[in-house]
Amino acid sequence: MYSTVTEIGKYAINSEEPLLVLFGESATDLIRESAIIQKASEGSFVDLEEGDILSFGEQPYEITQIGRLANKQLREIGHTVLIFEAPTEEKDYANGIHLYPYELPQVEVGMEIHFEKSDNYGD
Repeated sequence: MYSTVTEIGKYAINSEEPLLVLFGESATDLIRESAIIQKASEGSFVDLEEGDILSFGEQPYEITQIGRLANKQLREIGHTVLIFEAPTEEKDYANGIHLYPYELPQVEVGMEIHFEKSDNYGD
């Protein structure tokens, strides 16, 4: 499963905040200012779990923790919060996906974001 980045809001990427907000094309104008808008490919998002891989172009990230609502919101509205830092109990993102390495990816319009099960990675 993959999506394509169709828009990057002017406040979507902040080097001081280790997170990115993904949203589907139904996002409101206000949300679009702070989000990366994606268009899903044919089919639905796979159910992700720890150890699976999310790649921005050729930049792979391992899922180290996934919030209880993340898969549901990805399937329904293309929304999740990608967090590029170690999970902590103080910051519990119900719709978040923690990723490693802990650095923001380079993101550009037209780039594909791949959501892959760890046993299918690289196929």
